[in-house]
Amino acid sequence: MLWKRLYGDNIWAQCSEELEGLNKDFRKMLGEHAEFKTLNLKDILTASDGTKKLEDGLVIETVLIPCERGRNTVCISSQVGCAMNCRFCYTGR
Repeated sequence: MLWKRLYGDNIWAQCSEELEGLNKDFRKMLGEHAEFKTLNLKDILTASDGTKKLEDGLVIETVLIPCERGRNTVCISSQVGCAMNCRFCYTGR
């Protein structure tokens, strides 16, 4: 339910008061302990195979990997310089 209230139906909540449908006490707790920030995209790097690396320059790096079957895979690292060392991703190298 929280995911749906944060991102579903193009809501993109900016504060806990915008999370309609959630328990009042839960919304209050979120307002006290969670930050609602929007990412500011700094750069998009596109590889020859259509893979795109999106980064904000500070907090996260995201890789969008297109699939021939018409779907996408998204890898979101929790930090710039993720150490998972996935074969398809340059971040860990």
